[in-house]
Amino acid sequence: MTGQNMSLVGRQGELSRLRGLVTPPYAESRALLLLGDPGAGKTVLLAEAAREARSAGMRVLAAAGRESEQDLAFAGLHQLLRPVLDRVAGLPARQAEALRGAFALSEDPVPPDALLTGIAVLTLLSGLSDDGPLLVAADDAQWLDPASLDALAFAARRLEAEQLVLLAAARGNVPPPGFERDFPQLLLPPLSLPDAGRLLDRQPHSPRSRARERVLAQAAGNPLALIELSKIIAADPGAGRRWAAEPVPLTGRLSAIMTARFAALPGAARAALLLAAVADSPDLTTAAVPGLSVGALAPAEAAGLIRLDTPGPQFTHPLVRSAVYHAAPFAERAAAHRQVAGALRDRPDLYAWHLAAAALEPDEQVASLLEDSAAQAQRPGTRRRAQPRRAGQGPAAAGRRRSRPPRRAGRLGTRAGGQGPHADIRPGAAHRRPAGYRLVAAVVEPERRRAR
Repeated sequence: MTGQNMSLVGRQGELSRLRGLVTPPYAESRALLLLGDPGAGKTVLLAEAAREARSAGMRVLAAAGRESEQDLAFAGLHQLLRPVLDRVAGLPARQAEALRGAFALSEDPVPPDALLTGIAVLTLLSGLSDDGPLLVAADDAQWLDPASLDALAFAARRLEAEQLVLLAAARGNVPPPGFERDFPQLLLPPLSLPDAGRLLDRQPHSPRSRARERVLAQAAGNPLALIELSKIIAADPGAGRRWAAEPVPLTGRLSAIMTARFAALPGAARAALLLAAVADSPDLTTAAVPGLSVGALAPAEAAGLIRLDTPGPQFTHPLVRSAVYHAAPFAERAAAHRQVAGALRDRPDLYAWHLAAAALEPDEQVASLLEDSAAQAQRPGTRRRAQPRRAGQGPAAAGRRRSRPPRRAGRLGTRAGGQGPHADIRPGAAHRRPAGYRLVAAVVEPERRRAR
């Protein structure tokens, strides 16, 4: 897109509203709070609004919340006002003293005074807007320290006829403290499927065929996810084939966004969330798997990673599940797969798949289970959800088949290579592929490389 970020595809309505705010005339103060999931495009939209504002002759003061500074009082406000600290001397004495004290700039610091500091910010911003139109932009407001949020909200609620526009962006759909009321909000929805397709088409190496379908499904309309996942395909064309065996891996930037909240959870909540990521099925209730309880998952729900108001646990976004899955070391994932497999002995296809995912080396018994499940799935009239095995087909019988020649696992590779109505055996997939050794290898080989 000429002069614009590619990730603005599908955001024309939101961009038009922002342009209207930063375009003259500036008869009164204006404010808008952008909300949306990580990667929805909030930062890109703020940057584009700032670019438009500068083109229109506005002065721009910008700050971005940092997780590492959210406990440092007035750190966000200092970042925002640092370019204009020379104007503090022109404030009324008590206001100037309060602002200098908040920023530790006074030789004789005074205890912070929230009211005086808020008034000082209001006076300073109002004075700057007298010189010319002013844009104040705060990104990642969910990480601004409370003192800075309070001062900005205090000032913003009292702006009236100033030539000033306040734009703030925060993750999720809940406004940050102080901005809950009296502030217009704009929630960024996921991109529509046509817009997601157009954004994918604009990438340097747009995925095709089944890989494209998988990216669209996994990203669920998230612009950053579409961009980052297309990079995975470009760097590793074989990644799409492995997605039948594990969730889509995330690049470092996107993974960092999603795993930060996961890493902050208590140990029991992380373990339960990993079980949910491994199970990947809302049909598997919390009562079915030990450790996957509502109580253990409560902190994850509070963090916005999962929903528990459905028949079973459901991640708030497909990328959250992928990030949780790949954030755990293989040993923990393998243990979780075995734990889930124990709850799925009456589902031979999923039972076999989870055992395969827990194997570090190709396993003859698991290959046998996968072959039997695949053969059953290929029979005419077989339901997608495989039926329980007949007598002599359970895990014990499969164990007796371990005496067969090891070459069988290799032979399964050729028998499992076909496409068709059963093209994917991973849990929750819409289609299932004859499993066999190819699936075992698809699961085992990446883990074997990581474990070495």
